[in-house]
Amino acid sequence: MKELCLSVLALAILSGCSSIRSGLEIDAGDTFVLGGDQRGAFFVEVVNTGVATVLISEVTASADTLAVVTLDPRESASARFQPGSAALIANPDSREASLDVRVTGDTNLGMRYVGQ
Repeated sequence: MKELCLSVLALAILSGCSSIRSGLEIDAGDTFVLGGDQRGAFFVEVVNTGVATVLISEVTASADTLAVVTLDPRESASARFQPGSAALIANPDSREASLDVRVTGDTNLGMRYVGQ
């Protein structure tokens, strides 16, 4: 299922959208990485629609990791990520995380899942 979510996000990016909206599922113990090395800033709005708490962090262009927010089930948050930064959405829980995500700004972003 996460491959389908990744494909939907990738398709939106390749089509040149200035806004991306997608469901995102993150397996237990995995992290979804969005961005890094892009020229502009981007904004992420996240709604936690699942049962797992997720941690959102920013890895800056200078490789500093900054905590952004801990998002419990049914909570939402938004954050701005600097040019060259990556958003990390980590699922430290033992259950799968489900999120609704909207990205605006520079949407020429790479993305991948990283297992812990």
